[in-house]
Amino acid sequence: MELDLTPYKADISVLIADIDKDEIIYQKDMDKVYRSASLIKVGIMCCVFDEVLKGHMTLDQMVLVNKDQILDDTQFFEDGERYYPLSELVIWMIISSDNTATNVLIDILGFDKINAYFKKIGLKDTSLGRHMLDQKAVIAGKDNYTSQDDMYRLFKALYHHDILNDELIDLSISILKRQRSKDLLLRYISDDVDFAHKTGELDYLRHDVGVLGINGHNYYIGVSVYDKDHVDTDLRIIGKIGKEVYDKLKI
Repeated sequence: MELDLTPYKADISVLIADIDKDEIIYQKDMDKVYRSASLIKVGIMCCVFDEVLKGHMTLDQMVLVNKDQILDDTQFFEDGERYYPLSELVIWMIISSDNTATNVLIDILGFDKINAYFKKIGLKDTSLGRHMLDQKAVIAGKDNYTSQDDMYRLFKALYHHDILNDELIDLSISILKRQRSKDLLLRYISDDVDFAHKTGELDYLRHDVGVLGINGHNYYIGVSVYDKDHVDTDLRIIGKIGKEVYDKLKI
């Protein structure tokens, strides 16, 4: 597969792979490390479920979300301090990218455990350095990072059943398929497609990565766009790349 990315005039990283065969179909700067934005949440979900697998946590255990943890951008915790099932926090973290849920889970697990888990499963570029929306940490030089190569490794580990167990893998994939943000890679695709994915967004930076089912086959599609001049065009760039890739793969 060939893609001409030069017309977009942006800093773009792309990785397209046949995840069933573990074969890369196309890549550009797949090893380039970017600020992860919300992509880091996929790894956090897997770390939570690894703790469940070990018996250290349960999906139905009740977790306190206290008032000091509730961020202004939340869509689900407006009622204030209360208890929620662990599984519900994971779901909101992924399908709507809720930052309050994410920070509560980070507080439960701890930075060291999460980063050790990333290393254990073979992620070389992914690291958690701060909570979500922690601007003081950003100013202090702390941030979260990943690459398209690492995101492929993570999704491949799920689809190849190299981590967790069958039940938790099925749960992870089903949550990723419920992702509510559909205005990036799916933006110009009119077909009803099966896409387990996660998006990420910061100023002038957009990501969309995941596994798309086409004709009974699973393909990893990951795109990161860093465009210093036109923040609003990043969605359309990713959408156009997604449509081109989809049209070429479904033939």
